[in-house]
Amino acid sequence: MDEKELNLAGGYEILNLSLDDFDFSQWTFESRFASAYIFWDRAGTIWQESVRLFPDITVITADPSKIVMRDGPIDFTVEAGRVAVQVYEESKLKDAPSIAGKFAKMISSKLELAEVTRIGIRTVYSKTFPTREAAAEALLKLNLLNIPDGKYLGAAGLPLNPEMSFRKEEGNNGFSIR
Repeated sequence: MDEKELNLAGGYEILNLSLDDFDFSQWTFESRFASAYIFWDRAGTIWQESVRLFPDITVITADPSKIVMRDGPIDFTVEAGRVAVQVYEESKLKDAPSIAGKFAKMISSKLELAEVTRIGIRTVYSKTFPTREAAAEALLKLNLLNIPDGKYLGAAGLPLNPEMSFRKEEGNNGFSIR
């Protein structure tokens, strides 16, 4: 999707968007597994090993349900049934899969995981508009929402917070726009 334009109007030339129109927000790796309650006993070991792997890491939150650690623009989260790595700086994307792999492998070892039930990667790009009205206008230009004219349920005027979402899939590939 780098160079190709995405026509969201199903063939009608209404509003073409390119990935260049959006700003990077975050990249997330997540792995889920059956609740590993040994997490409570291994929190200190997980912390020690995290410092060994990522020397500049610091603890943001440590409570019985979750540990969140941070190394610059990267967050590392461990829960009894989930591990996640979130990257908030686009310049770190190149190394993100390797970092997530190291962290997930270490957690899998420390929690003695026999299997994972889900692995996912999510990349979020966003477009910021100067006003809510400008955002609503851009969304409505897609002509994917049928907004009736006139007064309904005691309100008239332009919609300020229209929402929509769709997903396209082909085989193992897909994307969502919200």
